[in-house]
Amino acid sequence: MLKNNEFVRWMPTFLLGICIAIFCSIIVPTIPMLVPAKLMGTGFGLMEMLQNLALGVFPLISGVLRESAHNDKKGFHLQTLFFFVISCICTGVCLILKSVDVTSGCKLDVKDFRKKYIQKLLSEEEHRTVR
Repeated sequence: MLKNNEFVRWMPTFLLGICIAIFCSIIVPTIPMLVPAKLMGTGFGLMEMLQNLALGVFPLISGVLRESAHNDKKGFHLQTLFFFVISCICTGVCLILKSVDVTSGCKLDVKDFRKKYIQKLLSEEEHRTVR
């Protein structure tokens, strides 16, 4: 019954886009909140390295899945399923990050974080120049 349903065909792709958008919009802003200012460049560099690694490796895995199938429909189904599973993993990581944040004191869910962060950096800079 579900094999020929159009909903089943486009739903994983739709959810993939939503999950990737949520993942990227959550992970990138957390770097300044979790990484000390001295290591900020390293934090962003590691994040970009992992993202580029995924952008390089996942198409290869997708191609292997596509070529391993004996008919066209099964190959595209495996590709879509692979990307859907990856997007579910990303969403799960976001939910885990949120739950860890809530249990550890809500570092990530701070109102006016940028303002407080800039004030903290300025006070540290003043403290260094006074010494």
